[in-house]
Amino acid sequence: MPRLPGGYVRTHGASLSAVWQAALVTVLHRYTGQTDLAIGSGAGVLRTDLSDDPSFADVIARCPTGAEALFRIGLPHRTPNGHRRQEVATPCLIIKMGLVDLSVEYPTDLFDADRIERLADHVIAALAGGLAACDSAVSDIDIMPPAERELLLHTWNPRPAPRTPGLLHQVIAGQDPQRVAIRFGETELTYGELEGRSNRLANALRELGIRAGQVVGLLLDPGFDLPVAQVAVMKAGGAWLPLDPQHPPARLGFLAADAAARLVLTTTDLAELAAASAPDPMLASKAGFEACATRSAGVVRNNSTAVWQ
Repeated sequence: MPRLPGGYVRTHGASLSAVWQAALVTVLHRYTGQTDLAIGSGAGVLRTDLSDDPSFADVIARCPTGAEALFRIGLPHRTPNGHRRQEVATPCLIIKMGLVDLSVEYPTDLFDADRIERLADHVIAALAGGLAACDSAVSDIDIMPPAERELLLHTWNPRPAPRTPGLLHQVIAGQDPQRVAIRFGETELTYGELEGRSNRLANALRELGIRAGQVVGLLLDPGFDLPVAQVAVMKAGGAWLPLDPQHPPARLGFLAADAAARLVLTTTDLAELAAASAPDPMLASKAGFEACATRSAGVVRNNSTAVWQ
């Protein structure tokens, strides 16, 4: 740590707890974006207002003087069904801070050790940055330690490999047809299979009237169908619009209409949802799916909805 809180305490007459609290609320502010922050302590609830983006020194001055740098952070927690937990005791982090270090008690069912270590590193980095530049606004204080920055920027983001010239579907066509292109669960799809399936579907889309620049909605579950459809739409000259089957029909309908989708490509299992969310609900509501000239490709169209069988 470049500077220890003890030096600031002696020089400015601030309490150790106020200095640590300033570092902690700086981190919580950066995590949450909230400006009215409340944490617990032995003296009760401590509130800090950061709405005017104060300097670190001003935050310290706003933090009440306490005998011990011991803080509690309540953790509103929801059960898997989305309801708040009904226990009387709300889970919390207990953070105890000293002259040169800090310790954290935490519920192991909510956090793993790595996440808590990152929290501690962020608080220490905020303390170091704040004490090194006390007049800096809390929004300008860097809470990320150098090691984490190196991890995020370089270790997890290595230099990209040389890019093969050409558009995506052209790159796919140039691959070894026996190589595995996609794995989903325990099944595989080779580049040759991806090329063949996407070609057949692209031809079907062209016969359905898809031309350059037109949008095709893809209402598909995860699996091989989705990447095949994406490549096929690009081969047909169109642009694909992802539509999540988990979204409500009204949301899907808005997305398709807002993007001016020419049609929605889906599967038999999702045909009913597609009909309720197609670009033109009046057209999509007409009964029956009419086979088109591309039936051999497995695509059946009902006006603004195409069902891939």
